[in-house]
Amino acid sequence: MTANGPVRTTTLRLPEWLAQELEVIADVEGVTRAALTLSALTAYARARKADPQFRTRLAAKMEENRRLMERMSTVRPERGTR
Repeated sequence: MTANGPVRTTTLRLPEWLAQELEVIADVEGVTRAALTLSALTAYARARKADPQFRTRLAAKMEENRRLMERMSTVRPERGTR
């Protein structure tokens, strides 16, 4: 648990060159690799949420999921049963 709530552990498999670059950047910035990765992913998520095209795709996906959930919540008799 952190100040931001529960945490989830995620494993990233990175090409060696990228792992080395992240390690150097973290060292120069004086932060851990985990903190650097969290900062980069947070910035990416914020940028995506602010992008109008992403928001349009998100709204379409939400509507699709809403329809699927409504369909799943309706109890229907099984086909082929007597």
